[in-house]
Amino acid sequence: MTKNVEALDEVWFKKLHDFYQNDDIRINSFCKISETERRRFFENDVENPQFSLCPANILSFDEYQSHVLSFLEEVANSNANSVVKSVYKAKLERNLAFVPMYKAVYECDDKAFHKHSVLQYGKPKKVYFTYIAKRIKELLKATLDTKYTTEHKRLSKIFSKIDTKNLTISNEILPPAEDMGETVIGAKEAEVIFKEVLDRYDINGWQVVVDKEGKRRNFAINPTIKEIYIPSDRALSRRLHVFTEKRARAVAEHEIGVHVLRASNGSKQSLKLLSLGLAHSIAGEEGLASYVQQQSEGANEFYGFDRYMAISLAMGLDGHTRDFRSVFELIEAYYLLTLPADSENIRSSARNAAWATCVRIFRGSTGLNNGQVYTRDIIYFEGNINVWNLLIDKPHIFESLFVGKFDPLNKDHVDALCELEIIKPF
Repeated sequence: MTKNVEALDEVWFKKLHDFYQNDDIRINSFCKISETERRRFFENDVENPQFSLCPANILSFDEYQSHVLSFLEEVANSNANSVVKSVYKAKLERNLAFVPMYKAVYECDDKAFHKHSVLQYGKPKKVYFTYIAKRIKELLKATLDTKYTTEHKRLSKIFSKIDTKNLTISNEILPPAEDMGETVIGAKEAEVIFKEVLDRYDINGWQVVVDKEGKRRNFAINPTIKEIYIPSDRALSRRLHVFTEKRARAVAEHEIGVHVLRASNGSKQSLKLLSLGLAHSIAGEEGLASYVQQQSEGANEFYGFDRYMAISLAMGLDGHTRDFRSVFELIEAYYLLTLPADSENIRSSARNAAWATCVRIFRGSTGLNNGQVYTRDIIYFEGNINVWNLLIDKPHIFESLFVGKFDPLNKDHVDALCELEIIKPF
């Protein structure tokens, strides 16, 4: 167990902690989509659903920017440890770089929002989209006798034309998918499981919060206030796969066994910033969390495959940019063909899952324009593949990845933590 040590960044960490909130939480706080829009979309009353703003939750951009700039100046003029200065400079500059993206959301400027999202998170890569095309071709071949002929043709029209030769990426490195059992549970049962996992890891001071208002679609954590969020029963019932006890335990390993454990361990290091995360740590963070989840439940595919495909299709990696409706139809088709033919309420499951995926990638935009998406979710798929490759090559480093929230794929992170003697070189 990691022990508390005197922190080199005690004062700076407290100052950052008092105003810090990651971009995903910020975007979700002031970019909403209502159940009414969902219903209107499903009933074809609108071509595309429209996101709305929640002005009360929008930060004062100028005040926030001024605060971060002042903090940056303080860091630059300090005589503190040079490594500590460099990681704080990177973290603050990262926070500052999100401001234009937030402003674009507020101004309903989809083009600017998408541009700044790409600057922060990048865009889908051709090699990964080619891998996706190869896997979709295999799916289409395996489902030639499907009753969903329209959906089969819809996907075939796009992916059959893509050259998928000479790929080096393979899902054969993944562990076989486990049987997730038949014991279906709800939010309260999941809460009990999550608390058990917290106790097993001997993590104190964190709260498990069940969403009772139906606003949360996904599991998540907030390290600044030490809360772990469980979606409502309604949200759990709309997941693509039935939410069973075994699946809940796998998700708990993702959320608590990685995200919470790294945050908790990070708070006890000589660099407390590791509890919130070094700048640009999200790909490695989610890559490791999904890797650990896959150790528990196995996998047929790399984590985040569907969202990467959705973003790629929206941005037109096949040559055609798309709006919410067009991406929705393709992702719904994909889910219909991947679910077991005897699945209960298969159409409803595929539709609900496609809606959730499209909401995730179009949030921050108005939802009305082709290709203008929030690219953050590409980090799950890319991070998962890269962490798998890293740990196949260097399995001995696994335990060192839990000292805090950093990206083991980022050389600057590894070098900084080695210099501070928090980890050993790998």
